[in-house]
Amino acid sequence: MSISQRTISVNVAGHAVPLYVAVPEDGSGPGLLLLHDAHGVGDHMKHQANLYAEEGWVVALPDLYAPVQSGRSFAYDAAGLASAAAAAPLLAGDSARTVAHAALATLRALPEIAGKVGVIGHGSGAILAVALAAEDASLACAVCYGLPACDGPWPACPTVLHAGEADAANSTGRLDELRTVLAQYPQVALHVYPGAAANFDNRNAAGYDRAAAGMAKSRTLACLRGALGPHYDLAALWEAHLYSEFVDRNVDVSMDTMVDEPYVLVVPTVTGGTGKRDLHRWYSDHFHFQNPPDTRIVSVSRTIGADRLVDEFVLCFTHDRVMDWLLPGIAPTGQYIEIAMIAVVNFRGTRLYHEHIWWDQASVLVQAGLIDPTSLPVTGAEQAAALLDETLPRNRLIPS
Repeated sequence: MSISQRTISVNVAGHAVPLYVAVPEDGSGPGLLLLHDAHGVGDHMKHQANLYAEEGWVVALPDLYAPVQSGRSFAYDAAGLASAAAAAPLLAGDSARTVAHAALATLRALPEIAGKVGVIGHGSGAILAVALAAEDASLACAVCYGLPACDGPWPACPTVLHAGEADAANSTGRLDELRTVLAQYPQVALHVYPGAAANFDNRNAAGYDRAAAGMAKSRTLACLRGALGPHYDLAALWEAHLYSEFVDRNVDVSMDTMVDEPYVLVVPTVTGGTGKRDLHRWYSDHFHFQNPPDTRIVSVSRTIGADRLVDEFVLCFTHDRVMDWLLPGIAPTGQYIEIAMIAVVNFRGTRLYHEHIWWDQASVLVQAGLIDPTSLPVTGAEQAAALLDETLPRNRLIPS
């Protein structure tokens, strides 16, 4: 995705403060002020800024340390964590708050801004984000990876707080107290991730928790999209991708509907591809041209969220060729097969990031005549039939 980046200088009380700006592919969008944690503006925070730009926001990332020492950046190893902890009090002072306000004003004045502005903060920057949103009523939303003090003040705008349950800073007593306080503020949502440590959302940190980070990202995007936009037609994007796969069978068009480094996981057979080159090869050699000509999709349901779509459908075809993605290594059986399937599709802005495809492989093997269902608790085409008709009999596998 062709986002653009630049670094500009903002004068704050006589200090030149670097402001990293990432602009979405469309060239404009709502604004997002991104406040770094105690580790400073490093590769991780710039990567986050770029990801949010890919989602459609114009992102500004200021160096909150600049009035003291510009360019401070600490790694997420043991030494870096110690240095960041020592520097963290600087982000709680007036200097960092002044930089944040100046960066927000500069963001609003950028020619690429179209719409409202929100703020997102990490660690010490999360505390600052809450304070900033409480002071500036024109901010549309706030998202915090980290917890402020229980006594607030709390923003009036929609606010999301993410906390790792295993973060040493988040004792059970503190979380309970915060839940009690937030009962008075329905606009503030607290999400606690069981077993997650500090920096659970950071791939560079020892405490990275992929599952918790993914859930938090979806909740973050739901908040930002609800308050700021932009809103994309995920169903139309998915339909265009499906057309390129099953009708047009054009691998290059399929790849153009996806981010630069996408992945596909076909769960039952653990096939697919990760990365542009690997996925292009898999599509070319093992998917697009291995689907039978009578392949059709019968839609059952579709659920759409802020950043993903869940499709429930029945895939129908005659197994007249080798299908590596579905029955790898199996010669054509000539059997007509109907499969109840689910696709979980994640988007980044206007492009697909990943697909998780699910079905019951036993049902396929029964219909292909590869296993005997009479001695096993498995079913064949009955699964798809029952999904399409709720009046069909149930429970035939349960002994009488």
